Amino acid sequence: MSIHRDIALPQTLSDLIRTRDEVVALLTKAHATFDEAKSRAEQIGRYTVSMDILPRRTLRESIQEIDRKSWRAAFDLAGFNHIWDAKAVAEFEESLRRDPAPFTDAAVRGTFMDMLPRRDEFFARGLVRVFRMLSGNYKRHENAAFEVPRKLICGYWCRPSFASGGHMLVNDSARGDEFRDFMRVVWTMTDRAFDPRAVVAEVQRQWQEAGEYRDQYIRLIPYRNQNVHIHLLSEPLRDRINGVIAEHYGERAVGSKRKAA
Repeated sequence: MSIHRDIALPQTLSDLIRTRDEVVALLTKAHATFDEAKSRAEQIGRYTVSMDILPRRTLRESIQEIDRKSWRAAFDLAGFNHIWDAKAVAEFEESLRRDPAPFTDAAVRGTFMDMLPRRDEFFARGLVRVFRMLSGNYKRHENAAFEVPRKLICGYWCRPSFASGGHMLVNDSARGDEFRDFMRVVWTMTDRAFDPRAVVAEVQRQWQEAGEYRDQYIRLIPYRNQNVHIHLLSEPLRDRINGVIAEHYGERAVGSKRKAA
């Protein structure tokens, strides 16, 4: 089952690489100019050039920050923000924090030639992880396939807003990552562009006005004990989710022999 049909155009990534190279060249020239100015000023006297006008970062640090932002932009263009769960994003950000690879043509080609054909695999892996976290029934059976039921109960997905009349808000702790992962999966499976801030805002608006969130696919009911009850209203959506889970475990269909969540 293929989830993704579109990929970022190579020219778009080429433009990003070219822009990064231009920025690095300008930064290199700027740092060289500052170094020359400082060197000449020392002929007048030490510390003639104030530290306030010198770059706060070294050239290497500046280039690394450009590379971090370039990699993030490239993965957004390629649609990985729709297939990675919170754990994958955290691992990606940690790799960038430690020592980002230079955003060069060779590095980008090597990375995307490996990763783009595996987008469905990454999405399926994230989907399975999301739904495993939503139920404790499978924690002792990591290699066992399972079915997603019509209803799930998720703890600590919401909290009361004491400053806004006591209505419920999406929890901003780690459980909030679980919520956003679930919504990312639902939005992607229903061919909707996923903007986490916009989705959270709409859920909270409906919680405040109606006491629950509802669209044609799902219903989310928050409770004071911080649980959220999820109802999958769309049987085709549930079938599609279970189909991805089945294929992830090498099965072509979800059989009745597997225990439902």
